[in-house]
Amino acid sequence: MNPKARTFWVLLAAVLSTTCRAADPGDIHERINSAVSRGDVGAAVFASYDQGDVTVYGYGRIKPDQTREPNGDTLFEIGSITKVFTAMLVQCLVDQGRLDWDQPISSHFKELSFESESVGAITLRSLATHSSGLPRLPENFSPGDSLNPYADYTSSDLSAFLSSFDPDSLSNEYGYSNLGFGLLGAIAADAAEMDYPTAIKEYILAPLSMNRSSAVYPQQGDPNMASGYSNGAAMPAWTFDALAGAGAIVSSANDLMRFIRASFEADAFGVHAATVATQQRQEGHGMALAWQMSSDSDGNTVHWHNGGTGGYASFLAVNSTQSKGWLILAASTDYAGVTELGMSLFAQPQPAEIIDPSPYVGVFQLGPSFFLTFSERNGQLYGQATGQTAFPLTQEGEREFEFAAAQIRVTFATPSEGLSPSIEFVQAGQTIDAPRVEGELGTREREEIEIDSAVLRDYEGEYELAEGVTIAVLVRESQLFIQVTGQQALPAFAMDTDRFFLRVVDAEIEFLRDDSGAVHELILHQAGEHRASRMGANP
Repeated sequence: MNPKARTFWVLLAAVLSTTCRAADPGDIHERINSAVSRGDVGAAVFASYDQGDVTVYGYGRIKPDQTREPNGDTLFEIGSITKVFTAMLVQCLVDQGRLDWDQPISSHFKELSFESESVGAITLRSLATHSSGLPRLPENFSPGDSLNPYADYTSSDLSAFLSSFDPDSLSNEYGYSNLGFGLLGAIAADAAEMDYPTAIKEYILAPLSMNRSSAVYPQQGDPNMASGYSNGAAMPAWTFDALAGAGAIVSSANDLMRFIRASFEADAFGVHAATVATQQRQEGHGMALAWQMSSDSDGNTVHWHNGGTGGYASFLAVNSTQSKGWLILAASTDYAGVTELGMSLFAQPQPAEIIDPSPYVGVFQLGPSFFLTFSERNGQLYGQATGQTAFPLTQEGEREFEFAAAQIRVTFATPSEGLSPSIEFVQAGQTIDAPRVEGELGTREREEIEIDSAVLRDYEGEYELAEGVTIAVLVRESQLFIQVTGQQALPAFAMDTDRFFLRVVDAEIEFLRDDSGAVHELILHQAGEHRASRMGANP
């Protein structure tokens, strides 16, 4: 698509590079510390297991208003790494004869009348390999609180969806499904005759002495629970009901090192046997049961999984051949960045990144009122187009860079007097020659000011941006959040009375008041002005 023709009237989620380059522990420390200093990460722990030796490093602050660094006992939401625990729970019940991987789900929902026979015939194995054909989330998933989206999805909601879901066909191709693993966890809990948190504790956590970990949330008052974090703001915790098997577990690095050890050492409870069983590649699939599978530079198999919730990102990997494992837990929504960092520990080396990006830093004009700003962060070149998020560029040649995720290639002209005077910008086959222009035309820096939390309540509500598209304005404690239909909630920061900016994208929100002082409209400033009228009566 030609960038000149783009209209960015929707807030864009962060786009991050997933191109792996080999890293060593020293590089890991530098990159995590840099992410903390940039404000991309609030707190983080990196831990490694090497043939029984465990090392743990902490970065940042456990909570924004404290100075304590996280440690091996600091708790984080681990998100979708929970799915590996769910598969292991099922395997333990299979070993006991209570479940069978090839049983259909209808045998566990005998009271339901399935509208579709093919839905009832979905097997536990297909759930665990994301090949069931179920959608990522159920069609009746409608959170009452978008900042805690899974909290109010109940077993009744799950049953109602399963009984009425009647697709034309179900694909057996890979299709990542939180619904599928939530369903798998519910089936396992029912077979164990207890709820999911209790079953996970009895079958997995307690046998491994993972005493800090849980699939419920009494830990929120724990002083060593890291606060969720996103783009400069504290984020509320997520809680789960019927879909707990998809992402409910809270854990620490020390506990997860015990979990990694279970891949290598036998135990009296059968957890090691269940771990090994779930790590077997499934016939016809490129993955094991819940585990993703890759190879390191020596050809050894690496089992891994990542995770992300509203304020946390995580990555865990195990190399059974070498009895090694590693883990990253972060208070951050830089999900792709955390995954890239974790995978870089076993990736094939890639060409070194740019050392001196200074000739390329500046603003280049792609079209009328459309600019591309290049900046440098710790030796890495980033680009940011008007109204969009910043993206990292990988060096491919002497003056050539790319961002593969968006099919972007940038070639800088030979520097003159220390600066490149123009670029050739290519995206999806479209080419633009863009000259260097004055810096004030590009993405500008914004300074945050404090706004009384009582004033923030004036802005709460829904605003209609277009037919079927709304902007929800939410307040949690003293933080304002903006959420466009179908996108995640993003923290917004005051730059003036009634005007806010977002850090994750180049966008501002301006609130308009009527003669009585009530907020009745907002303007989204993102590559233009886009008005949205407040829906319903003012509070």
